[in-house]
Amino acid sequence: MNAGACAKVLFVLGFTCSVLLGGETEISTLVVSLSHKSESERKAAAQKLKALGPASKEAAPALISTLKDPDWETRFEAAEALLAIGPDAVAPLLEALKLTDVEIRSGVTWVLARLNSACIPNLIEGLKNARPEIRAGAARALSRQGAMAVPQLAAQLASPALDFRVEAAAVLGLIGPDAKAALPNLIDALKIKVIAPQHQKIADIFSQIG
Repeated sequence: MNAGACAKVLFVLGFTCSVLLGGETEISTLVVSLSHKSESERKAAAQKLKALGPASKEAAPALISTLKDPDWETRFEAAEALLAIGPDAVAPLLEALKLTDVEIRSGVTWVLARLNSACIPNLIEGLKNARPEIRAGAARALSRQGAMAVPQLAAQLASPALDFRVEAAAVLGLIGPDAKAALPNLIDALKIKVIAPQHQKIADIFSQIG
């Protein structure tokens, strides 16, 4: 490679690094601005993070804290920014359900109910969590996805983990008649040898789906 080509490669690499570092610096600055004493500054920071979309995933915890901002417009922009982050926001949102702050939990529940279908696999992972409030939050969010979540939930009914199968079946029950496509999977799940209480929980889902 001649000197000119080397110089060009180094320029491109240097430019790429500066862009990446600049992006990280910008997000860090915006996170700090979310706690600014000025209402307009806080709202503007949330709006800018929303515009960055998935690239602002590192700001998710700060945005979750902003869900209790005294200004409702700032709270709304923070919620919208979390929705714009998408799947990478699911884990921190579910973890926030452990908090005792009612305002934050309320805001988190609002956001979880409005996630798009790309977040379904991440929500399903939430059903495996040891904390009941996180599993419940994931279940509610999945039920709001309706028929779009059914194929992926139905696939979980073959999981070797009994408790997880029961959690997935319960969400299908919450979805109701729109989950009829999963009935063959539920029947197969009942063929797996399990202890009576769990077996009954899965069987009860049939009446919910109709």
